Amino acid sequence: MADAWASPWILLLSLLSGLVALASKRKSLSAVFLLVFAGALLFHCFQWKEDPYENLDGQEIRVVGRVISVEEKEHYLLLELRTDRFQPNLLVRLYTQDAPEESEGIGLQSDHLAGKDLVGRNIALKGTVLRPEGARNPGGFDYERYLRACNITAILIADEPQVEVVGNGNPLLGPVLREKYRFMQSLEEGMGREKAALFSGMLFGETSAIDKEQLDQFRANGTAHILAVSGIHVGIAYAALRFLLRRQRKAVIGILSVCFLFLYASLAGFSPSVVRAAMMILLHIFCDLTYRRYDFLSAACFTGMLMLIINPWQLFHSGFQLSFLAILSLSFLLPFGQKLWENQISQSRSRWGKSLGMVFLPLVVIQIGMLPAIAYLFQMMPVAAIPLNTPVIALAGLLIPLGLALFLLHFTGGPIYLFLSLASEILLGGMIALNSIPEHLGISSLLVARPILPLLVSFYVLLFFLCSEAFWDWMRKRDWKNIGMVVLACFLLSALVFTTEDNRFVESELIFVDVGQGDCLHIRTPSGTNILIDGGGSVSRDVGKEVLLPYLLRNRVTRIDLAIVTHLHEDHYGGIRSLAGSLPIKRLGVYIDAGMTISELSEDTGLPETSIFPLASGSRIDAGEDVTIDILYPPGGMGHSDDENYSSLIVKINIEDISVLMTGDIGFEGEEALMEIYGRGESSGLNTDILKIGHHGSRFSTDEEFLESVAPRLAIIQVGKNNFGHPHRDVIEKLEKRDIMYFRNDHQGAIMFNIENGKIHWSTMLPAQP
Repeated sequence: MADAWASPWILLLSLLSGLVALASKRKSLSAVFLLVFAGALLFHCFQWKEDPYENLDGQEIRVVGRVISVEEKEHYLLLELRTDRFQPNLLVRLYTQDAPEESEGIGLQSDHLAGKDLVGRNIALKGTVLRPEGARNPGGFDYERYLRACNITAILIADEPQVEVVGNGNPLLGPVLREKYRFMQSLEEGMGREKAALFSGMLFGETSAIDKEQLDQFRANGTAHILAVSGIHVGIAYAALRFLLRRQRKAVIGILSVCFLFLYASLAGFSPSVVRAAMMILLHIFCDLTYRRYDFLSAACFTGMLMLIINPWQLFHSGFQLSFLAILSLSFLLPFGQKLWENQISQSRSRWGKSLGMVFLPLVVIQIGMLPAIAYLFQMMPVAAIPLNTPVIALAGLLIPLGLALFLLHFTGGPIYLFLSLASEILLGGMIALNSIPEHLGISSLLVARPILPLLVSFYVLLFFLCSEAFWDWMRKRDWKNIGMVVLACFLLSALVFTTEDNRFVESELIFVDVGQGDCLHIRTPSGTNILIDGGGSVSRDVGKEVLLPYLLRNRVTRIDLAIVTHLHEDHYGGIRSLAGSLPIKRLGVYIDAGMTISELSEDTGLPETSIFPLASGSRIDAGEDVTIDILYPPGGMGHSDDENYSSLIVKINIEDISVLMTGDIGFEGEEALMEIYGRGESSGLNTDILKIGHHGSRFSTDEEFLESVAPRLAIIQVGKNNFGHPHRDVIEKLEKRDIMYFRNDHQGAIMFNIENGKIHWSTMLPAQP
C-alpha cells in the first residue's frame, strides 16, 4: 500500500504529463505521457482504498481539523472537516439544541451564525464515528457512494456542543469563506428569505435555505441547475471579468483570472461542475499564453482524467456526470446541429436565422443531450426545460455579475450597493415568476421509469459517434471496417456495464421495502403484476413521494395493479395515499369497517370510487399464476374499533408453495382472536413460511403461543428509527429462542426473497447479517 506522502508527487507527475501530452505535436511523445497519466490514475485508485475510519465504526474519537463548510439544519449543524490534506474528510453532525447557554467556547444553540463563524478555522471536538450506509432499497440513493464522491468516508456524531477553536486555519480563504456567510445573512435581511436563498444558491451553490416546494418546482421545470453553481455560472463570471480587464495585457488578465477562478471555486465548495469549468478555463489561459491551439474536447478529457485521479469516486457524482455530458453534447451534437441549421437557413435565406441559431442551438443541444441522463438519474422528463432555460440563463447572465459585485461592495454599503441590490431583487422576482408559469398553465414534468443502463450507454456512444466527423468521413470512404469496430465496441461496453448491474430486484418476487418506521411489502408476480401491502408513511416526511415513488420508478414499475391497506394509520396508509397522486393504482382494498367510507377514501386518495373495494375475512384475491391473497381477519360487520391496530387486516399471501403472513399492527388481543378462529399449535391454520412481525416488534405483540401456531421459518421486522423501543428485546429473544431467522429493515435495508422450486433465497440491501 502506498504511503500518503506520495500522493501530491503522483498528482504533480500526472498533471505535468497531461500538459506535455496536450501541448506536444509529436504523437509518440503524447502517447508516452498519456500512459504515464493513466498509470497515475490507476495508482491513485489503488491508494484510495485506504480509509483511516474503516475500523472505527461506533467508537468515540477526538479529531482536530479545519472546517471547510457549514450547513444549517433544524437541530444541528453539518460541518465538513479536513483532518489531513491527503486523507478523506469527515462529515460532522454537530447537535446544537441542548447546548447550555453558559457553555464556554463557541455557543451554538441559539446563534447559528456563530456556527458559520467556524468556517476556515481549525477546531477540536469529540464524537462517535458512524459509517455512511449504501442504498437502502433497490435502485435507491447510495449515500455512502455520494459522500465518497465528495471525498468523505465517515460521519462524526457530536452530541456535545462544545467546540474548541485551536487555530485560525488558512489566513486567506478562511476570512473570505466566513464573509460569504455574513453576505448571505445580509441578503436575507435586505430582500427576504425566498429571494436571498435563491440568490445564494445561484452564486455559491448554497441551496439548504431554499424552500422545498420551490426547489421541486425548479427541478420539475428543468431549471434547477441554475441553483447549483455549474459551468454556466463560472463561464458567466469569467466572461464578466474578461470584459472588465479587456484593456489589460494578456499576462495580467491570465494571472488575475487564475486567482479569481480559485477564489470562486472555493466559495462554491469545489463542486465537480465548478472544478471542471475552472480547469478547462485554466487550460484555455495556458494555451492562450503559450500560443497553442485550444481544443475544447481534449481539454474536457484531460480535465476529467485529472479529476478522477484526485478522486475516482467522482465518476458516480451526478454533478460530474451531467457536467461532462453537457460538454460532450456541445462537442459532438452542436457542430452537427449547426450544419443542419445552416443548410436550412441557406434554403430559406432568413436574415435572423443564423443569429437565432447561434443563441438557441447550444441550449437546445445541451437539453436534448441531457434528457435521457436526467430520466435515468431523476426519473423525470422536464417538458418546460427547453423554452424556460433560455430566459432563465439570460437572467442568470445578469444576476451572477451583480451578485459578485454585491459581494465585493457589501463591506461598504452605500447607494451603489443599494441600487445593485434592488436591481438583483427585481431580476430574482422575474426568475421566480418565470418558473411559476408552467405550474399555472398545468404543465408539469413527466414521470418516467428509469432507462436500462446498458441501453443508455449504447445510446450515448452511438449518438456521439453518428454525429462525429470520423463517422461521416468513414461513410464517405465506405470504411465499413472501422464503423463496424466502433459499433462492436459499443455493444461490448454495454455488455460490460450489464455485468455490473444489481439484478437482485429482477429476480425477487417479494420485497419488504425499507420505508422507515412503517410497513410495506411489494409483490411481483411472474406475469408482471405489482401488488403493495401497505405503503409506510410518516408525519414528518412524504414517504410516498420521497421513498416509494423513486423506488418504483427506478425499478421500472410504472403502475400498481393492487394495493391493500391493513389499516388507516399513517405509517401504513400514508405512503399509499401520497403515491396515488403520482402513479396509477388500479385497485385499492381496505377493511370494510376501516372508519372511512368509500367516497371519503376516494376523495382522500384521488382514486375513483369504482377502484376502491372492501375486504374482510374470507375475501380471496386471485393475482394469477400461482399467487393468491387471503384475508384472514377481521370479519365483516365487526364495526370500527377505536383501536385500529386491533382491526388490522391480516393478509396471507400464497406464492407458489410459499406463504407470507402480514399482520399489520396486531397485538396480543388480535393474535388471540386469530388463534380462536384458526386453531393453536402445530396444526393451526396459521402456519406460514415468512411472518411479518406485528406492530414493528412491539412488546405488546408476538405472543409465544402465537409464534408456536404460526411456526415461521423466517421473520421480518419492518422498523425504522423510533422512540418507541421497537423492536422490543422480548420479541427478539422469543425469535432467537425458537431459532427463527429474522431480518430488520433498520439494520439491513430492504429484504428481498426469490422463490424457486419451493426454496426461499434471500438477500438484503445492507451487508449486516441477521
